[in-house]
Amino acid sequence: MTRAGPTTTERLHRGTGAAAAVVLAAGALTAASATPAADDLDHSPLRTLAGARTGLSEAMGVARDGAGNLYVANQVGWVTVYGPNGNGDVTPTRRIQGSATGLGAPCGVTVDAAGQIYVSDRGASPAIRVFAPDANGNVTPARTITSPALTQPCDLELGPGGTLYVANEHAPDAVLVFAASANDKTTPTRVIQGNLTKLDSPVGLAFDARGDLLVANFSGDSVTAYAATANGNAAPRRTLTGATTRLDGPSDLEVDRRGFVYVANQLSPAVQVFAAGADASTAPARSLQGANTGLGTAPPRGLAVASDHSIAVGQWVANKVSVYRAVIAPPAAPKPPATPKPRITVPGKVRALTVTGARKAKKRTIRWKAPASNGGAAITRYRLVIKKGSRTLVTKAPGAGKRSYTVKRSKLRNGKNKVSVRAVNAKGSSAWAHKTFVVRK
Repeated sequence: MTRAGPTTTERLHRGTGAAAAVVLAAGALTAASATPAADDLDHSPLRTLAGARTGLSEAMGVARDGAGNLYVANQVGWVTVYGPNGNGDVTPTRRIQGSATGLGAPCGVTVDAAGQIYVSDRGASPAIRVFAPDANGNVTPARTITSPALTQPCDLELGPGGTLYVANEHAPDAVLVFAASANDKTTPTRVIQGNLTKLDSPVGLAFDARGDLLVANFSGDSVTAYAATANGNAAPRRTLTGATTRLDGPSDLEVDRRGFVYVANQLSPAVQVFAAGADASTAPARSLQGANTGLGTAPPRGLAVASDHSIAVGQWVANKVSVYRAVIAPPAAPKPPATPKPRITVPGKVRALTVTGARKAKKRTIRWKAPASNGGAAITRYRLVIKKGSRTLVTKAPGAGKRSYTVKRSKLRNGKNKVSVRAVNAKGSSAWAHKTFVVRK
């Protein structure tokens, strides 16, 4: 069922799959104006989904699944799904729509690791409707979660173990937490609500790297952070707010894998990007805004950051979704680890050392084989020594390619002689290999 457009106090949600990561520094961010700065980026979209075939109508929450498919919650009553590179006036790959779906005014969408599709519906019968991974057409939800406290559900986020967190925008301004198995009419396991919480039209949710819950507050122009286990009238641990942040009607909240916080500004149309660990004097690291972005005439409502850090933006007023290139340069690819140099040792002993020729022969030939192991470095030479007792008769240094030496009988002594050979590499010399032989003169 088509319904009237949202009032000025109505907001949007975002939708992503698993919990995202960012760490906000303690304290508040303050100061500065929304005038253009050096880090303002006026990028034209890479792709834009728009036109009658797309089925986009009041595009609110957007989400990506693990394969990069894009899910859009259309506030008029359906969810459309597109391929990772959908562009132009294309037909959705799937469309969840019809009386059996129960969808009245979808606001947010997220997809879990198993592909189940969670949709927050703030229509005449507010609920969270969970659809099977392959849901298409006029299908009945696998589960429908309702609660008296669930009055205007916007963003929804999956926490550890599948716990479901829902930003309830008004009456009450609260974050509702439901068990992973929640179904039908149920009571939240926890509710963050009260004057100390500083929740003020909460519309966006994310988790930081240490497990704290981040909440985008539309009317409060802020992002507040709470312990994941927060309950009741709990004060935020940290608050991101003030003129320096340039937050103005934040309508959605997203965080990339590196910890950068992306916030959709609806009232001063832009996407503000904050570095992880931003402190009290830090402005946005980047701001996507300007005439080329098209955001000025079609303010952002929902955000989804892909694995390549491109940004999909739901633009309700224009019935379209624009995808922008990364505004934060991806980290340099890590250098491959240096190949460790092989450990070099001295060679093994030469093998098969022999002396041929008769005892009275005028020449004797000494032969050997290279060591079984060169120690990890090439053999550079050999060292050959012939002795009679302690007296050295011959000393030679054959090259690495030689493995024989012929010696004249005249250089030898009558009786028992001994030849010793060892291999040499860059590390040093092997142990000696010895062979005795007899000479007769």
